This record gives sequence, C-alpha cells and structure tokens, in this order.
Amino acid sequence: MFIYESRTVMQLLSKRKMNRRGTSAAECAFCIPLVLLLTFSTLEICSAIHVKQTLTVACYEGARVGVKRKATQQHALDQVENVLEARGINGYQITITPNDFSTLNELDMITVNVTAPTAGNSFFISQFIEGKTISSTVNMVREFDE
Repeated sequence: MFIYESRTVMQLLSKRKMNRRGTSAAECAFCIPLVLLLTFSTLEICSAIHVKQTLTVACYEGARVGVKRKATQQHALDQVENVLEARGINGYQITITPNDFSTLNELDMITVNVTAPTAGNSFFISQFIEGKTISSTVNMVREFDE
C-alpha cells in the first residue's frame, strides 16, 4: 500500500511539473531584459562618474601647480593637459583665471575650470547623456611669497 501511495504522489508531482513547463521561459523572458538594463545603466553611470572625477583631479593638479611661487598660467595649463591626456579625455576646454599670474599677490584666488563633452570620452555613454557636457572647477589661493 505504501508503494502504491508513493506512485500516486509521484504521478501528482510529475503532472504538476508538466503544468509549469513554460514558466521558467516566461520568467527568463521577463527578467533578462531587466537585468541587462540595470547592468548597462550601472556601467553608463560609472563611466560618467569616472569622467567627472578625472576632470576634478585635472583641475586640482593644475591649481596646485598654479598656486606655487613663480608659477605661470602655462605651468598650470600644462599640468591640466598632462592629466587629461593621461586619462584619455578628448575635446576638453580649460579656463584658468586670472590670465596673468605675474600680477598676483599672496592669497589671491586662482580658478581652474575644465569642461569636456560626454560623447567620445567613454565606452558606455549612450543617447541618454550624449550631447551633454561635464565640468569641474577648483579654486585655490596663491601661496605666500618669501
């Protein structure tokens, strides 16, 4: 009797399994696009954050060189360009104020601004943020003259 009952249970389980045959395919058809969307969205956001951080680092390095004694605007500009080229940023625009560092006194402000387009600066940036620009600005004060 026990064997007969176990066969009945097995038959019931197999019938239930057959009724759920297409369920996993439907679940995959629904879930895979969502997982891919989340994956590529995450990669795109991380790529934009990388570009923003690169611009911030370049601004900081340029300002750090520019605030030193006897530094010129060209020194700061060269430092910013070196960082941007090392990180593979294209199409950037650099603005350093003031234009003439020779007139600066100690504790005068130096501002470095870098702007770059999102297009061409990342592998994953798509149509959602293409055509936009990312910018960063750093302000520092000139060091004391001795």
